[in-house]
Amino acid sequence: MPLATNYYHVLGVTQGASHAAVRKAYLSKALENHPDRNAGGEEDFKLVHKAYEVLGDPEARRAYDVDLLAKQMEESVRIRTHPSTSTSGDVQSHLGRRQAEAKAQSEVWMRHEEEKAGAGQQRRYASARASRRPDPTSYGQPPRPGTARAVPPADPPKAG
Repeated sequence: MPLATNYYHVLGVTQGASHAAVRKAYLSKALENHPDRNAGGEEDFKLVHKAYEVLGDPEARRAYDVDLLAKQMEESVRIRTHPSTSTSGDVQSHLGRRQAEAKAQSEVWMRHEEEKAGAGQQRRYASARASRRPDPTSYGQPPRPGTARAVPPADPPKAG
Protein backbone atom coordinates (compact mmCIF):
# COMPACT_ATOMS: atom_id res chain seq x y z
CA MET A 1 0.00 0.00 0.00
CA PRO A 2 1.66 3.24 -1.07
CA LEU A 3 1.87 5.91 1.62
CA ALA A 4 2.13 9.06 -0.48
CA THR A 5 -0.23 10.96 1.83
CA ASN A 6 -1.28 10.61 5.42
CA TYR A 7 -4.92 9.58 5.44
CA TYR A 8 -5.37 10.91 8.95
CA HIS A 9 -4.38 14.37 7.71
CA VAL A 10 -6.66 14.03 4.69
CA LEU A 11 -9.67 13.44 6.95
CA GLY A 12 -8.44 15.83 9.63
CA VAL A 13 -8.52 13.33 12.51
CA THR A 14 -5.93 12.10 14.96
CA GLN A 15 -4.44 8.63 14.77
CA GLY A 16 -6.33 7.55 17.88
CA ALA A 17 -9.73 8.74 16.57
CA SER A 18 -12.69 6.42 16.99
CA HIS A 19 -14.56 4.87 14.07
CA ALA A 20 -17.44 7.30 14.64
CA ALA A 21 -15.08 10.30 14.50
CA VAL A 22 -13.49 8.98 11.27
CA ARG A 23 -16.94 8.49 9.71
CA LYS A 24 -18.08 11.98 10.73
CA ALA A 25 -14.91 13.53 9.30
CA TYR A 26 -15.34 11.54 6.09
CA LEU A 27 -18.93 12.68 5.62
CA SER A 28 -18.05 16.33 6.11
CA LYS A 29 -14.97 16.17 3.84
CA ALA A 30 -16.87 14.21 1.18
CA LEU A 31 -19.66 16.78 1.20
CA GLU A 32 -17.12 19.59 1.05
CA ASN A 33 -15.15 18.08 -1.88
CA HIS A 34 -17.99 16.45 -3.83
CA PRO A 35 -17.61 17.11 -7.60
CA ASP A 36 -21.23 18.28 -7.89
CA ARG A 37 -20.63 20.99 -5.28
CA ASN A 38 -16.99 21.78 -5.98
CA ALA A 39 -15.83 22.02 -9.58
CA GLY A 40 -12.42 20.44 -9.98
CA GLY A 41 -12.64 18.69 -6.61
CA GLU A 42 -12.86 15.20 -8.08
CA GLU A 43 -9.28 14.25 -7.16
CA ASP A 44 -9.75 15.51 -3.60
CA PHE A 45 -13.03 13.59 -3.35
CA LYS A 46 -11.32 10.37 -4.52
CA LEU A 47 -8.54 10.89 -1.98
CA VAL A 48 -11.05 11.43 0.84
CA HIS A 49 -12.95 8.31 -0.25
CA LYS A 50 -9.74 6.24 -0.36
CA ALA A 51 -8.78 7.53 3.09
CA TYR A 52 -12.14 6.44 4.48
CA GLU A 53 -11.89 3.03 2.80
CA VAL A 54 -8.62 2.43 4.64
CA LEU A 55 -9.43 4.06 8.00
CA GLY A 56 -13.03 2.84 8.11
CA ASP A 57 -12.03 -0.84 8.00
CA PRO A 58 -10.38 -2.00 11.27
CA GLU A 59 -8.07 -4.55 9.59
CA ALA A 60 -6.98 -2.17 6.84
CA ARG A 61 -6.48 0.57 9.44
CA ARG A 62 -4.19 -1.66 11.54
CA ALA A 63 -2.10 -2.49 8.47
CA TYR A 64 -2.00 1.20 7.49
CA ASP A 65 -0.88 2.20 11.01
CA VAL A 66 1.98 -0.32 10.87
CA ASP A 67 3.06 0.93 7.44
CA LEU A 68 2.76 4.56 8.57
CA LEU A 69 4.89 3.92 11.65
CA ALA A 70 7.53 2.16 9.53
CA LYS A 71 7.56 5.10 7.10
CA GLN A 72 7.92 7.61 9.95
CA MET A 73 10.80 5.65 11.47
CA GLU A 74 12.50 5.33 8.08
CA GLU A 75 12.14 9.08 7.54
CA SER A 76 13.57 9.78 10.98
CA VAL A 77 16.59 7.58 10.28
CA ARG A 78 17.07 9.17 6.85
CA ILE A 79 17.09 12.65 8.35
CA ARG A 80 19.58 11.70 11.04
CA THR A 81 21.97 9.84 8.76
CA HIS A 82 22.15 12.16 5.74
CA PRO A 83 23.86 15.41 6.72
CA SER A 84 23.92 16.54 3.07
CA THR A 85 20.46 18.11 3.29
CA SER A 86 20.15 21.41 5.08
CA THR A 87 17.26 20.30 7.27
CA SER A 88 19.02 17.16 8.41
CA GLY A 89 22.13 19.19 9.30
CA ASP A 90 19.95 21.47 11.37
CA VAL A 91 18.30 18.46 12.95
CA GLN A 92 21.65 16.81 13.65
CA SER A 93 23.10 19.96 15.20
CA HIS A 94 19.95 20.32 17.29
CA LEU A 95 20.18 16.67 18.34
CA GLY A 96 23.87 17.10 19.15
CA ARG A 97 23.10 20.11 21.35
CA ARG A 98 20.27 18.25 23.08
CA GLN A 99 22.49 15.22 23.71
CA ALA A 100 25.25 17.44 25.11
CA GLU A 101 22.75 19.21 27.37
CA ALA A 102 21.33 15.90 28.55
CA LYS A 103 24.80 14.54 29.26
CA ALA A 104 25.74 17.66 31.24
CA GLN A 105 22.51 17.48 33.22
CA SER A 106 23.04 13.81 33.98
CA GLU A 107 26.60 14.50 35.17
CA VAL A 108 25.36 17.25 37.48
CA TRP A 109 22.64 14.96 38.76
CA MET A 110 25.11 12.11 39.37
CA ARG A 111 27.48 14.44 41.28
CA HIS A 112 24.57 15.67 43.37
CA GLU A 113 23.45 12.10 44.12
CA GLU A 114 27.00 11.08 45.06
CA GLU A 115 27.33 14.04 47.39
CA LYS A 116 23.94 13.31 48.89
CA ALA A 117 24.86 9.64 49.35
CA GLY A 118 28.19 10.60 50.93
CA ALA A 119 26.48 12.99 53.35
CA GLY A 120 23.94 10.30 54.17
CA GLN A 121 26.70 7.80 54.86
CA GLN A 122 28.45 10.28 57.14
CA ARG A 123 25.20 10.91 59.03
CA ARG A 124 24.56 7.19 59.38
CA TYR A 125 28.06 6.51 60.66
CA ALA A 126 27.85 9.41 63.10
CA SER A 127 24.51 8.24 64.45
CA ALA A 128 25.79 4.68 64.72
CA ARG A 129 28.83 5.86 66.68
CA ALA A 130 26.66 7.96 68.97
CA SER A 131 24.23 5.13 69.64
CA ARG A 132 26.86 2.53 70.49
CA ARG A 133 26.89 1.49 74.10
CA PRO A 134 30.23 1.63 75.74
CA ASP A 135 31.91 -1.64 76.48
CA PRO A 136 31.40 -2.30 80.20
CA THR A 137 34.87 -3.77 80.55
CA SER A 138 36.42 -0.54 79.34
CA TYR A 139 35.32 1.21 82.53
CA GLY A 140 36.52 -1.50 84.90
CA GLN A 141 33.03 -2.81 85.51
CA PRO A 142 32.48 -6.52 85.49
CA PRO A 143 30.41 -7.86 82.62
CA ARG A 144 26.82 -8.79 83.27
CA PRO A 145 26.12 -12.42 84.07
CA GLY A 146 24.64 -14.39 81.20
CA THR A 147 26.53 -12.55 78.50
CA ALA A 148 29.09 -14.21 76.32
CA ARG A 149 31.90 -12.26 77.94
CA ALA A 150 30.95 -13.14 81.49
CA VAL A 151 33.66 -15.08 83.24
CA PRO A 152 32.70 -17.13 86.25
CA PRO A 153 34.33 -15.96 89.46
CA ALA A 154 37.47 -17.81 90.46
CA ASP A 155 37.22 -20.25 93.38
CA PRO A 156 38.86 -18.91 96.51
CA PRO A 157 42.00 -20.79 97.53
CA LYS A 158 41.37 -23.51 100.08
CA ALA A 159 43.03 -23.22 103.41
CA GLY A 160 44.78 -26.07 104.46
